[in-house]
Amino acid sequence: YGLVIDPGGSVYVSAQATGEVFRFAPDGSLAARRVITPTAHGLTWFDGRLYVTRFISPDERGEVTVLDASSLAPLD
Repeated sequence: YGLVIDPGGSVYVSAQATGEVFRFAPDGSLAARRVITPTAHGLTWFDGRLYVTRFISPDERGEVTVLDASSLAPLD
């Protein structure tokens, strides 16, 4: 369960059980929702990108998914 607020006041929340990330607008309305990765957990916002870690990553490596913070679309 991660939570981060960007400089514009949008709030991002991860739902570990469903692998989803939610973006709430500054007024509290749901602005975007997307299934990202199993066990989505930690969140960090930086320069218009949202970084999402997995709570349970494969043994051989940790996994971080990078998203466009506005649309929650995955970036390469």
